[in-house]
Amino acid sequence: ELQLILKLNPQITHGVRTKEDEFEFNKDAGMSVCKAGHLAIRKARTGKKSQGKNQKHTYYFDVEKCKVCPLREGCYKEGAKSKTYSISIKSTEHKEQEAFQNSEKFKMKAKSRYKIEAKNSE
Repeated sequence: ELQLILKLNPQITHGVRTKEDEFEFNKDAGMSVCKAGHLAIRKARTGKKSQGKNQKHTYYFDVEKCKVCPLREGCYKEGAKSKTYSISIKSTEHKEQEAFQNSEKFKMKAKSRYKIEAKNSE
C-alpha cells in the first residue's frame, strides 16, 4: 500500500548509450540493424529469470560482413569470433515505477520530499 517517491536511476530510464552508439530496430524483421545497414542474423533472450538482474535481448551479427564494413572502426574488434548487441528488458517493477514517476501525483509529492529527508538526517 506504500508508494515509493524516489526517481529511478537514469541508467534504467534512459539507458547508458549515446545516440551515436545506438543501433536501429527494424519492426518488420523484428531484428536490430547496425549503422552500416546490416541486419542481425539471430536474436536470443539472455540472462536468468528471477535472479535480481534484468534479462536482455541479444542480437547476433555476421562477422564476415563486419570484417569488410567501412564503419567497423570502434564497432568490430579484429579477430573477434562474434558480434553482438544487447538491449536490457525492463522488469515490470521498473516499468510501473517509471509510469508512476511521470504522473502528476509523483511530481507533487517529490517537491516536498526534500523537507522530510532534511528532518530525517537531523
